[in-house]
Amino acid sequence: QECESGVHWPLLRDALHDCGYDVAHEPKRISGPYEPDALALAYRRGAVSVELDPTGFRLVSGKPQVGLAARFRLLNPGRDTRSFVVATTHLSAAKLDEDTRVAQMQSLLGKVADVMVGGDAAVPVIVLGDFNSEPRWELLPALAAA
Repeated sequence: QECESGVHWPLLRDALHDCGYDVAHEPKRISGPYEPDALALAYRRGAVSVELDPTGFRLVSGKPQVGLAARFRLLNPGRDTRSFVVATTHLSAAKLDEDTRVAQMQSLLGKVADVMVGGDAAVPVIVLGDFNSEPRWELLPALAAA
C-alpha cells in the first residue's frame, strides 16, 4: 500500500517485522520539496512462501508512479496451497489524467503477466492500491474487464 518513504518508514518496517511480517518497499523516483512516498507490500512469515520475490518497477507515462508485484504460495499443509499474485500501485492523482492512469494500469497488468510466468496457469490475482479514479471514469471498467 502507499506509504511514506522518509523518516517514518524505518519505524513502520521495524514494527511490521516485530509483528511477524516481511515487507517489500519501493520508493517513487521523484525529487522535490515533498517527503517522498512509496509502496509497501507486507506479507506474514509462515503464512506464505515467496515464489517470486516482490519486484518494484516504474510505470509507463513519464511520471514517478511505481508498482510492486509478487507471487506467493499459501502455506497451509493438507489444505489449499495454491499460488496467487499480489500487485499494488499508486496511480497519478491529477484529475484530468485518466488516460495516464489507464496507461499506468496497463503497465501494472503487464508486470502481473510477467510475475505469473512459471506459476500456475489459473493463478488468482489481487490488484490493489490508490487508483485515484472514480467508478464513472474509464480506469475501473477497464480493470474489471481485464
